[in-house]
Amino acid sequence: MDNSLLKLNQIFLEHNDLKGIPNTDSEIIQMEKILDIKFNPVFCQIIKLYGSCFIGIPIYSFHKNSFFGSETLLDLNASFREISSNDLSKKFLAISHDGCGNYILIKQINDNLYLYDHETDSVEEFYGGALSDVINDFTENV
Repeated sequence: MDNSLLKLNQIFLEHNDLKGIPNTDSEIIQMEKILDIKFNPVFCQIIKLYGSCFIGIPIYSFHKNSFFGSETLLDLNASFREISSNDLSKKFLAISHDGCGNYILIKQINDNLYLYDHETDSVEEFYGGALSDVINDFTENV
């Protein structure tokens, strides 16, 4: 477990409500098959350890987390795929949202995050950061 996840683990010990039910390998494989996309390794590690959790942004997975809503990762991606171009949904996995109708996306090849703007059907870098950067910022400020 890398240093940022160790820090995250410490936070979740104190704030148990921020983490959800960990995802099993079979749940992850099932979601990958349904969504027809291979999950990013950093994202997989997070949902395997913490399920749907809050790490500065809500992270969605197989199970709901009542702390931030009733959607699952499957629900989130179904909504994203309804409004985005087909090409985008094949390249990106929606792992979160910003609360304003935009989706936070990740690719399989790296843990860089992107923001899907629902008004322009376009993708831009999400604060120029990666999922690991979001974790580091969150663990340093809690």
